[in-house]
Amino acid sequence: MKFSFHNHSVYSDGTSSIREMLDEAVKGGFDYFAMTDHIHSDLGADWTMSFEKYDEYLRDLARYKKEYEDRLVILTGIEADWYIGKGTYFGRYEMLEDALDITVGSVHNIFADGVCYVIDDTKEEFRACLNEGFGGNIRDMVACYYEIYGDMAENFTKADFLGHIDLIRKNNADGEFYDENEKWVKDLQKALAKKMGRFERVTEINGGGAYRRNNDVYYPSMQFIEYLKEEGVRFTMGLDAHNTDMVNSYYDRSIEYMKNAGIEKLWYFDSGEWKEDK
Repeated sequence: MKFSFHNHSVYSDGTSSIREMLDEAVKGGFDYFAMTDHIHSDLGADWTMSFEKYDEYLRDLARYKKEYEDRLVILTGIEADWYIGKGTYFGRYEMLEDALDITVGSVHNIFADGVCYVIDDTKEEFRACLNEGFGGNIRDMVACYYEIYGDMAENFTKADFLGHIDLIRKNNADGEFYDENEKWVKDLQKALAKKMGRFERVTEINGGGAYRRNNDVYYPSMQFIEYLKEEGVRFTMGLDAHNTDMVNSYYDRSIEYMKNAGIEKLWYFDSGEWKEDK
């Protein structure tokens, strides 16, 4: 089986059209391919889909499902942001949910002192979140991220899987802000892994950050994967592809990463349930 359940198009922050992405998936021999553009954000994020595009997005995918039905199983999806205490409030998930085949739950934002910071954007914004929102205390900032993610794992029951679990690492590729090998980081990851296991959540192997930053940051880290495996957390493939270049080249790299991490099987989503692909 060949699949990716996390991909983007020009409807949000991708640079290729849905058709271009699907054609590349067909070319690469994919069996399943989900389009999961970013849900709208009331917070003014320019990387999300506008409300006005919701209906068009759903119509396009319905049309492509019929057009490609003999070549590719296409899933209509969304990547929905989770905010602690607010859920998916800022994106109005309920406007889309009845038409969706799959939902990715993700955390991209941290609120601090009433300000919303996108923690996987630029290093400048990451640093602003740290200094302005957390008084320079990186432990508090990282703990806040994992707290939000844990809240999502427990409460976003409509999310079929949870994306890029340690996205907070994206701007820390060179260890500028903190050492991922420190005990306090490991303790946060172990606690989240336990929660993921307790609520039987699925997460993904995701190389999107590595592509966009030209580094080797994959999610989850090798260290975190060990904790997740210990708790019985299942893994799927979510390329987080934002253009056609990422569809096939990053699939092979992600499979290699998965094998190096000792993951022996992935899970694929079919007809509303996860199935094992050894």
